[in-house]
Amino acid sequence: MEDVEPESLAEWTAALDAHLRLWVDHLNRTVVAETGDDLAEYAMWQPDGTAATLITLHVVPPLRRRGLGHRLLERFADDARAAGHTVLNLGVHERNPARFLYPATRYAQTGCCATALKTCWRQPATRAAVLQRAARRSRLRRRRAGQ
Repeated sequence: MEDVEPESLAEWTAALDAHLRLWVDHLNRTVVAETGDDLAEYAMWQPDGTAATLITLHVVPPLRRRGLGHRLLERFADDARAAGHTVLNLGVHERNPARFLYPATRYAQTGCCATALKTCWRQPATRAAVLQRAARRSRLRRRRAGQ
């Protein structure tokens, strides 16, 4: 946060109790991966009517650009769909480097929140969208393998 949105740090820190409640309330919708004894990545989402909203997604800097963020988004989509949600939502700070991940994973930009400097994204959580992601991953693997 200090690197991406330092202007929000004081407000975020002042609301630590609210953030802690949010995390505790949605711990059952949290995925954490480790490498050895070290944290590698995590993601958390919350239900929002028929939609599911990604609360946070983080990959530790040394492990970025290796597909872990894609994997977390796929897990979010799979878990949300399994829970009956038909739309996936997320927001990302305009300077967050992860903003390039979302259009590459079939999320469509739906608007901006000028006060939070966030761009909102949405993806239908249909079976067809999941199959499209799987087909795209397969094509990418074949391209990387030189086929």
